[in-house]
Parts: sequence; C-alpha cells; structure tokens
Amino acid sequence: MVSELVLQIALIMTIQTVFLVWIFRAGVKMLDYALGDLDSSIATGLKQLIEQGFGDFEPQNPILTAIASRLMQSPAAEVVEVSRDQAGRFSQR
Repeated sequence: MVSELVLQIALIMTIQTVFLVWIFRAGVKMLDYALGDLDSSIATGLKQLIEQGFGDFEPQNPILTAIASRLMQSPAAEVVEVSRDQAGRFSQR
C-alpha cells in the first residue's frame, strides 16, 4: 500500500514536471516570436526614417538666437577698479 502511494506521487510529480517544461518551452517560443517581431518593426521604422528624413523642424526662435549669440560673444575687456577707503567701504568717484 505504501509503495503504491509512493508510485502515485512519483507519477503525479513526473506529469507535473513534464507539464511545466512544456509551458516553459511555449513561453520561450512566444518570447522569441515577440522579440523577432519587435526587431523587424524597429528595423522597418529606422529604414523609413532614413529614407524619408527626419521631417520638418520647428523654426528657430529669434529671441533665443539673440540670447545665444550674446552669450557666445567674449566679455567686455574693460575692467573698472573701485577703490576702498580706510574703513573698507567702497569710495565714490
């Protein structure tokens, strides 16, 4: 009776293991298919992007262009020294 129970448990565990391996293989196949589909979609999108160009860009903002050109200029070369009096305060000219 005990050996019959052990055989039944072993049979159930074997069936369960085979089922889990089958589920795992099916999941791996589905993942492989999904990744292949994603890869082809990305490749198609990149090909279209290269062939058609990047599209129209928004025109430059003239205010930002003026600010950028001002920032690119070198700072003024004139240095103004302000003297201090004996107390350490800035003196007037």
